[in-house]
Amino acid sequence: YQLFNTERSKTMYEYVIGLQNKGYEVVYTLDEDNRLNAIFFAPKSGVECARRMPENLVIDATYKINTHKLTFVNIVGTSSVESTEPGTLMTFEVAGAFISEEGNNHYEWVL
Repeated sequence: YQLFNTERSKTMYEYVIGLQNKGYEVVYTLDEDNRLNAIFFAPKSGVECARRMPENLVIDATYKINTHKLTFVNIVGTSSVESTEPGTLMTFEVAGAFISEEGNNHYEWVL
């Protein structure tokens, strides 16, 4: 792919392929210069859990602290099962995304 032609972007390509090989749904968008704009990934098991227990979903973002300088959006849910720490519930991964900008349109795309 022309999109993944630099050494730095090859790492992202390997990441995408690794997620797909593990059964994740992976979707990405490109900007007008054909550069990666956003990437969304979700494990099938997490999506199934979120459909069964949609009451408590938490969305958080970490801002550009990774090698690619992309914002990471993390989506998790809480189950009805108590965790090993008394008084807390277990969490499960619903989805994650890397986005290049922190604008509303990027966050809406993730949702």
